[in-house]
Amino acid sequence: EVLFGLAGNTWRLGDLDSAEAFSREELALSRALGAVGLEAQAVNMLGLVAGARADLDTEQARYEESLALSRQIGDLFREAVAVANLGVIALLRQEYKEAIGYLETAIEKFNDLGRQESVALNLGNLAHANLKLGHTATARVHVREMLRLARQLGAVPRVLDALLNLAEILIAEGQTERGLELIGLIRGHPAAEFQMLQEIDRIVGGVRLDPAEVEAALARGETLDLETV
Repeated sequence: EVLFGLAGNTWRLGDLDSAEAFSREELALSRALGAVGLEAQAVNMLGLVAGARADLDTEQARYEESLALSRQIGDLFREAVAVANLGVIALLRQEYKEAIGYLETAIEKFNDLGRQESVALNLGNLAHANLKLGHTATARVHVREMLRLARQLGAVPRVLDALLNLAEILIAEGQTERGLELIGLIRGHPAAEFQMLQEIDRIVGGVRLDPAEVEAALARGETLDLETV
């Protein structure tokens, strides 16, 4: 568990080499002990590391391995995590209908387990999949529920996730400057995670505005208050 914590912390900081080293050490130890649950956990983290390196095939293989291990021992939480991660893989492959299937299944499992922060996180991914299919109203419903849950839990990273999803919806609707202001708020917040910053770079890179207007909107966002936005 200590190794898993170290792997997770270094992954969130973007230190992928350290995250991989800790995960491989955990994997070797878990296999030596016959601890299948810890093995599934380590394999899943290696998937996250591969994802941060944009190695989609390795990432998917790791999640599929983690799913099989989790089902082998009846670990419902880790099974749900693996299903959710496969939903993200489908999103990245632009297989949006398949992604919705994975994510709806994962959300149902997390709800059954009472893991509300995990529900909130995956509502964001579900919103993203619906947005890509042009289902803007459905995406907004999921984002509103995500934001409600995240605020209720006091889970600041999930609040930021919800606002990032909302920002992308606003940009898709043509409310580009308002979307960029939300992104400015998120980008400047100390709880912003490595993956969020990667997603921000992708979204901002696709905005069709004068660079000076983009920077001005992002700067305005840095003055916003997370509690009142």
